[in-house]
Amino acid sequence: MNLDYLKSLEKKYHHKRYILTDPIKYCYYFNEPQNVELVGLMIALFAYGNIKAMFRFMDNLIKILQPNPYEKILNFRENSNIDLYYRFQNKNDIKNIIITLKKFFINNNIKNYLLNKKVNNIYEIIDPFIREIQDYIPKKFLSDGLKHYFCLGNQNSVLKRYCLFFRWMIRKDFPDLGIYDFFEPKILVYPIDTHILNFAYKNQIIKSKISSRKNVLIITNYFCQFDPNDPVKYDFYITRELMLKNSFLYENIL
Repeated sequence: MNLDYLKSLEKKYHHKRYILTDPIKYCYYFNEPQNVELVGLMIALFAYGNIKAMFRFMDNLIKILQPNPYEKILNFRENSNIDLYYRFQNKNDIKNIIITLKKFFINNNIKNYLLNKKVNNIYEIIDPFIREIQDYIPKKFLSDGLKHYFCLGNQNSVLKRYCLFFRWMIRKDFPDLGIYDFFEPKILVYPIDTHILNFAYKNQIIKSKISSRKNVLIITNYFCQFDPNDPVKYDFYITRELMLKNSFLYENIL
């Protein structure tokens, strides 16, 4: 693999229509930074599983949150019913996720929470952020579904969904949104999933397909040779190349 190959992927997939094949598309439904931030976090943490089922669930979630997700979440009542579920999260989990986010956002703004933090690596943000979120989950709500959603008890995991969220918020270039402009993209790491692991292994970037922080850093450091200030620049383009064999995704851009 060389820079020419990566640039060919960039040229091929650097088009707005390909945003429709990625969960980031839901962030583009909104203009206000607080809505983009909230929707981005909610959607990124649901970004797992079969993509067709995932989009179907996300479509229904966004319908509930429109037109102003921030207001909807902050005005959400604990006795409300949410007729939604998704894989590891049942209806009560979805409701309690919203309640947890309401409690967090009443007391915080993620952007303000992160301001003035000096870090070398995005995990230095993510790890304490997860601990902060956990403080807002009442113990009676702490189900397996909530633990999975917020990635609780996974201190050494790659935390792909949080890495994805912060890529969306920090990078200023396509397809990302750049609303956390006080961080530089060089602190980001690859949000590795099966696609990136297989790609990295096939191209001899890593020696095993183990999903580990060690491999995350090896992959990220490898791409630093192409752009040390923005190592995850090619994440979106590489994953489009690997994922667009899925006919459902093609239907989304035709």
